[in-house]
Amino acid sequence: MKKIGIFIFCCFIAIPHLLASEESLFNDKLTQGEHQRLEKGQIVIRNISDIELACLDQGKSTQSDKLLNMTQDLNPNYLAEVIYTLPYQGNETFLDQIETILADISLYTEILYDPNEDGDGVPLFPKVQPTGLFTNGNELHITSLLCMNPFDEYDSELVLERTDNSLLFYQLNLGKIQYKNIKLVSKQNMLAGISVFRYNDYWVVYAQGGVRALKLPFLRKKLEAAFINRIKDFASFYIKKVAIYR
Repeated sequence: MKKIGIFIFCCFIAIPHLLASEESLFNDKLTQGEHQRLEKGQIVIRNISDIELACLDQGKSTQSDKLLNMTQDLNPNYLAEVIYTLPYQGNETFLDQIETILADISLYTEILYDPNEDGDGVPLFPKVQPTGLFTNGNELHITSLLCMNPFDEYDSELVLERTDNSLLFYQLNLGKIQYKNIKLVSKQNMLAGISVFRYNDYWVVYAQGGVRALKLPFLRKKLEAAFINRIKDFASFYIKKVAIYR
């Protein structure tokens, strides 16, 4: 299933710019400054308070639509998005490569969480214990027991769904997430998802993560930072892996 908004474009003068086309992939929620940063290959992280502020609309791909619908149903109070694109030409096997990376749950232990955003990260999941694996049609399901400090251990499910030109990867908590016996997140109320699809001459990786958590006014800022930063670090890890191995 850090972040959430990235673009890396390999641009050539002879290739029309995706964002300048009449059928722009993204809506006007993405600012001109964010467009410019994406064009330069910089990561754009967008904390958004509502799914209506997402920079990707419905109708771009079946898999991204499913992710947007899942987030809509979740109705999170903490939400972020991350985007990455690369040219299709020269990267025809990209979907196979990212599928292999996303299906490898052992990589979870390599994901670093940077709570202070100072480059000094700690393992996001210091403990990952797979508990089950099964397939359902074109879906791969992996269940596991996760430790995400400082929270108590919880059960989780990873789902990877593949078609010819797209895939959807998402993670849901199957058990409640607690801190010192205080329930902060009910089961299936924390979602981290990554959709990958082809759009014209580009591969697009669009990630979204959201949490519907207990609202505690005196802890609001701390909880927002804790969950949003974890979501961003989770998504960024996989996008950076893809950039390295492509």
